Amino acid sequence: MSGIVCCLDDDVEIFEQASAQDAGAFCSGKLSGFPHMQKALRHNLREIAAEQGSYGAIDSRKTKQNYVVHGSETSAAAMSIAKSIISAADTGGKALRKDAVVGIELIFTALPKTKGGLKEYFADCTQWAQQEFGAPLLSSVVHHDESSPHCHVILVPLVNGKMNGARLYGGKATMSARLTSFYRSVGKHYGLIRPAVRVKQPLGERKRLLQRCADFLARTFLTGQQIQALLKPHR
Repeated sequence: MSGIVCCLDDDVEIFEQASAQDAGAFCSGKLSGFPHMQKALRHNLREIAAEQGSYGAIDSRKTKQNYVVHGSETSAAAMSIAKSIISAADTGGKALRKDAVVGIELIFTALPKTKGGLKEYFADCTQWAQQEFGAPLLSSVVHHDESSPHCHVILVPLVNGKMNGARLYGGKATMSARLTSFYRSVGKHYGLIRPAVRVKQPLGERKRLLQRCADFLARTFLTGQQIQALLKPHR
């Protein structure tokens, strides 16, 4: 099925795209510690030579098509800004843990036939990310030199003067609500269709429903083996 697969760790939803033959993704992850953030920034700003050429997935001939939507042109400058933001955080007199979440990164992969054009789409994705998380926007970079166009957005999880990356990132309920927010604010304006949320039935109820299906199918021309094969994916 064609569509945009919105992946937030192990939470997966699908936005169907009418008449589209390409798939894209919206995913997010936590950047724990400054080394992790710096590596992400160096990748996004194409400062890692080993990733390019015949040994990497990056087509260096197309790298010049990449562009910065927001933030610094170098990882060193971006890290300096990030550390300045974080240094102003209220840590209660305690030193920030080395593995503390210092950044949240989102990646938006667009459909080539997205309504309104990719530049506008990525700009709206960037704006949505900043407004949705309510945290300082550190960097937003668009890549055109890999298999499909995509945008990396990095936020510093500083809210109300405090660093709280894990809470801001949230769990499954937060992620699901975020997907709905993304659809309403951005997705639907670019031809994306938010599917109905599927509710998984409790095990006991599911067994009863499957048994009713099996009893009904038993009255058809299907063999027992065929019925079991049909119902297996739903158990």
